[in-house]
Amino acid sequence: NSRDIKTWNGTSYTDFTYSGVNTTALRNALRNDPSDSPQNIINYLRGDRSMENNNSGFRVRGGVLGDIIDSQPVYVGAPNARLYVGRSFNGASSYASWANSLNRTPVVYVGANDGMLHGFNATTGQTASGVETYAYVPKKVIENGIGELASPDYQHRYFVDGELTVADAYNGSSWRTVLVGTLGFGGVAKDRSTTANAIFALDVTDPANVTFLWEKSSTDIPALGINQGRPVIAQIANGDWSVLLGNGANSSDGKAALISINVFTGAERVTTLSNDIDNGLSAVRAWDSNGDGITDIAYAGDLQGNLWKVTSLTSTPRVITKLFQATDPNGTPQPITAWPLAGRSPYTQNVSLFFGTGRYVNTNDLSDMQVQSWYGYVDDGNGSVSTRSDMVEREILLDVPVSAEITARVIEEGAREELNGKQ
Repeated sequence: NSRDIKTWNGTSYTDFTYSGVNTTALRNALRNDPSDSPQNIINYLRGDRSMENNNSGFRVRGGVLGDIIDSQPVYVGAPNARLYVGRSFNGASSYASWANSLNRTPVVYVGANDGMLHGFNATTGQTASGVETYAYVPKKVIENGIGELASPDYQHRYFVDGELTVADAYNGSSWRTVLVGTLGFGGVAKDRSTTANAIFALDVTDPANVTFLWEKSSTDIPALGINQGRPVIAQIANGDWSVLLGNGANSSDGKAALISINVFTGAERVTTLSNDIDNGLSAVRAWDSNGDGITDIAYAGDLQGNLWKVTSLTSTPRVITKLFQATDPNGTPQPITAWPLAGRSPYTQNVSLFFGTGRYVNTNDLSDMQVQSWYGYVDDGNGSVSTRSDMVEREILLDVPVSAEITARVIEEGAREELNGKQ
């Protein structure tokens, strides 16, 4: 059919067709049975419904578009021409004219568990409104078993389930709008037991001509586990635009690591934060400490409850500081699985970080009754590792039903003066 569906076959960015998926390994990965036709499965995945028959053909679908669970829709329209007014880094002076020159159709991008990143026309009231403009099938998704979607015995799986991020970045000569996505919980191999995640980058400056930048897998970056949260596109030095993300759980060595990938070249760098195992770094909070448009600090938590600060992001080695470890009243680490919120105090100018603990990613978590907490931490730059005793405790006194669906919490009253001398 006429859908614009692309993939990366390992050597070229090509149409997601039988001729485009041109290696024996990829074609075999599409099969659920040796007798399956890879071409017919590709046609099915492209939306051909003529072979749907649960008794003698492919699985009967309720619709061609797969379910969307953890991937959040991202709108890409006209850039904000004033975004970099007053900044002096490379390309800042030309950003406004570039932004004003664009006249592109707005598009909403989102990942789905049909194995594709989709783009949809985001106009309203027009013939093309809501129509798919583009789709991308990551190579790793083919290897992970996207062909199972055609099997009448199919049991739900995640495929392109990770969060997306979109930002404008300067490549040295022009501004480009770049989309970065991950598989999230779809980063599991066909065998159901091996981590096989991927992160990919596409140039979506022109929605009518989306181009490929790179795709990196857990084979390319063994530290890449099942990442959670949104990757971050940040300028970590003048002209050095990079993707920053926590490596997530179930990496090759089970350690927490910060992964950075150059937006345009795909050059990757891994910074392991500690030797703790059964661990993984969660989503990253990028911080620009002086407002010059360049990120110089990365904050993130890990599954062992550690809160990390990474500076000197372009140096070798980077400077790694452990700020805090979240533990319950018994001293057991509390996992941090979301990025911290950050803000600057108007009184001291110190950065305050706010984050909660808890994990909800596997069956054991369903019955885990460990006490979890919400923390506020002040990064005052002293470099010491803080504990619960360095903080002021506030208790939840009461849960009050407001309606059948809403509950309000009554929290212990406190005064700002109690925070003096606390972390």
